[in-house]
Amino acid sequence: MKVGLVPERSYEPELMDGDDLAYEEQADNLRDIARVNRWLGGISTLRRPLDRLVRRDGLRTFTLLDVGTGGGDVPRAMLAWARRRGLEARAAALDPQAHMVRFAQEDGRLEARDGTVANGAAGLALLRADGFRLPFPDASFDFVTSSLVFHHFPEAAAAGLLAEMARVARRAVLVNDLERHRVPWAVITVLAALGSNRIVRHDGPLSVLRGWRAHELLTLARSQGLGRRARVSRLFLYRLVLVVERGA
Repeated sequence: MKVGLVPERSYEPELMDGDDLAYEEQADNLRDIARVNRWLGGISTLRRPLDRLVRRDGLRTFTLLDVGTGGGDVPRAMLAWARRRGLEARAAALDPQAHMVRFAQEDGRLEARDGTVANGAAGLALLRADGFRLPFPDASFDFVTSSLVFHHFPEAAAAGLLAEMARVARRAVLVNDLERHRVPWAVITVLAALGSNRIVRHDGPLSVLRGWRAHELLTLARSQGLGRRARVSRLFLYRLVLVVERGA
């Protein structure tokens, strides 16, 4: 029997979405996710399209909201990139889970004590809030982002989240997630097996199986009337980024 390289999308729940995990276990998992973002393309997948939009519009200052921020490593990296470019950037990051916000706050304080505030620990406001009901008026932020968030939801919920993010975005929404394919699934399965964290061993390969194809992300945008200015790019190591422009 021929086995396809693109498996059907999985809807099996991930351990990290449960509410019965100890804080330290989740903290270890968030540190591993930060390493994945840093070394396996998560940061660059978001930075590249953001850089193009900022350059194209000639921006010297901008605001950013990161939805489902987890440990907060991605918005801190975006702030650090902006500072290296000589840009003035301010960011807010939110997550619905209290332990995520706690970890992001503690991680930021550790960075500040290490004397590395320039990596983005400064200038980032963290709050606990529901991404499906963002506590901000329309067009509150230039850019609204998410990383490794959309694969946690079925299609209808992901489409609703995209619409809410688009509501508060003045210039663009950028969604960074995993491409569903057996090659990254195999790689992550091997790497996760080398770790000691059971969340990583379970959720790492499953995250890929819960990931997306480019046309599926475009379908989400079209279902919310956002398809006309939506595009998907496939980047290094099976990452996808959906960009929905809103205008400014």
